[in-house]
Amino acid sequence: SIFSENAAEMAKARLADRLIAFVPNQHEALLEQVLRLLFNLAFHPKCRTQMARAGLTPKLLSLLRKGRHRLLAVRLLYKLSANDDERAKMTQSVPMLVGTVINTPDASLVPPEVLALLVNLMTNVENARACARARGALRGLVTLGVRSQHTLALKVLRNLARHHEEEWGEELARAYAANLLDLARHAESADVQIE
Repeated sequence: SIFSENAAEMAKARLADRLIAFVPNQHEALLEQVLRLLFNLAFHPKCRTQMARAGLTPKLLSLLRKGRHRLLAVRLLYKLSANDDERAKMTQSVPMLVGTVINTPDASLVPPEVLALLVNLMTNVENARACARARGALRGLVTLGVRSQHTLALKVLRNLARHHEEEWGEELARAYAANLLDLARHAESADVQIE
């Protein structure tokens, strides 16, 4: 396809390395366009590797606090979180991301991109530990998963539970097993039952 050919050419020209110099940037419109282009390039594995090597992850983490570019930053972090090394660099952001999820008053307003990023991040034990230590995180995620039958929240919990040797694995089993079993029996969707 035309996009594949262009992405390959952009990877060969190391365009991602050049674009990262513009992140962050005081010119909001320019920053938005750079982030959009980086996001499109992030679908190409070679470009994604270039972004990681060039240090894009910490720059994106700094953008999480800025409302205007937050969603684009989360989407790019999601793409970069496919790499184990990049997931390990995101530990500091876990409490804020979890807080975004559990403090959103309406479950339908929880950004799915944030939950998808958390699903990936919870495969790293340090990220999972940061999540478990975040105030109200386990209870909030279980509440979101059970009450709203939110599949992504349940995937976050599943990945947290995979670290069963950690103290929060026991807490999940002990404190919330009945809620989760009841949900499995009465789930409205097969996806929820699987999770």
